[in-house]
Parts: sequence; structure tokens; C-alpha cells
Amino acid sequence: MLLTASKREGDVHMPKRIETGTPEGDVLDFTEALFSGWLELFEDHRLYLHFIISRQKVKGNTQRLLSRWIRDGYDVRIVKPRAIMQHIIKKFGFIPALEYLPVYYDDEVEVWRKPSVFDHLTHSDNPHMVMNQITAVS
Repeated sequence: MLLTASKREGDVHMPKRIETGTPEGDVLDFTEALFSGWLELFEDHRLYLHFIISRQKVKGNTQRLLSRWIRDGYDVRIVKPRAIMQHIIKKFGFIPALEYLPVYYDDEVEVWRKPSVFDHLTHSDNPHMVMNQITAVS
């Protein structure tokens, strides 16, 4: 099943861009010693990983990083993951979705995420949902 997300009108939440080699990245264990890349972090704990390269291949560092973020309560989303990343995130139960990320893309883009209990709801069912409403696409 492919999901799609629509932009919620009036949403003005801007994410913080975080790169490896910064104090913010280090706090998230997104360290320059292990990785190269960047992510966006929203105030509501949505974490969009846009780019990552592991500096130590096949050591499990990426899997441990994702596990830590999930354990810490982040809503982890992987933007346009390559095949090797898809293999890793499928182990966590991630599924593909389409989301509108207007800062970087003109159209909807593939974003992998863990399914949510809210995936089947519409805006009218839950008016308190923030940002991206996820709905099933047939």
C-alpha cells in the first residue's frame, strides 16, 4: 500500500536543518566520525533524514542510529532512500509514502516511515493532527 501526505493549510512550522559535524548532530548521535549527511528536525519530533553515508560500512551504525531515534520518540522519516537503506528500514517496519516537502521538491516525494494509527483517518476525523495528513492511496 502506498500512502500519500497532503500539506495542511496554514502550517508554518519550519524545520531545523542539522548536519553531521555540528553540536546538534552530535546530540542526536549523528556524528561526523560515523556519518556524513543531513536531516531536518521539526518541533513535533518529526525527523526527516535526507542524506546519510556511513563512514564505516557494514558495522551496523546506521541501524543503531535509527533504533536510537525511534527509541527516543522521534517520528523518523527517510526521504528517497536508496535500495540499501530500504533494506535496513524495512526491518523496522517502514513503509513508502508520498509527502509534500515544498522547500526542496516541487512535487510529492517518496518518504519512508513507520505506519501510524492515524494513517486511516482524514482531517475531519482528527482535526488536531499537525502538518502532513497521511491517507491511503488505492
